[in-house]
Amino acid sequence: MWRKRLVLIPAVVVAALVATTSVSAVNKPEVIRILEVPEGFTPLSASFDFAQLKAGDSFAFVQGLYTWAGTKRGKRIGHIDGSCQIVTAISKTGGGTSYCTASAFLPAGQLLFQGFQPFTAGPGTYVYPITGGTGGYSNARGWVDLKDIGSSGKTADVFHILT
Repeated sequence: MWRKRLVLIPAVVVAALVATTSVSAVNKPEVIRILEVPEGFTPLSASFDFAQLKAGDSFAFVQGLYTWAGTKRGKRIGHIDGSCQIVTAISKTGGGTSYCTASAFLPAGQLLFQGFQPFTAGPGTYVYPITGGTGGYSNARGWVDLKDIGSSGKTADVFHILT
């Protein structure tokens, strides 16, 4: 279950921003809700082993971003590309930490989010700061709330974009 969460973490933050299609910079606070769906995972460490992740192991991921009304997946609005590096060993029971960086590619531009990800056994809720953007998000700041949807690898993301 924590393996799926490793893949989802960065993707969720960026996905919510895809729903905004303005080409001008953010000029008022916005809340965007999206669904993040896993699409790809690539280990970047030669010794990468899901059964025993250790400090220094890393991976890259791709997540699809979709409109989300809280009950069903809507149309695709973008994707997230990201990577994570394990900071403290991750046990089979879910303990450990990684540092993740991801960009959400949306119609109005890109959003960058990054931060530390603690791992717990079972589904969790995580918060990442939005640290920048391009295009319509060139002055973006704020945070994204990511909530695992069961053990599916999908997350419900809520982006809080401030001016």
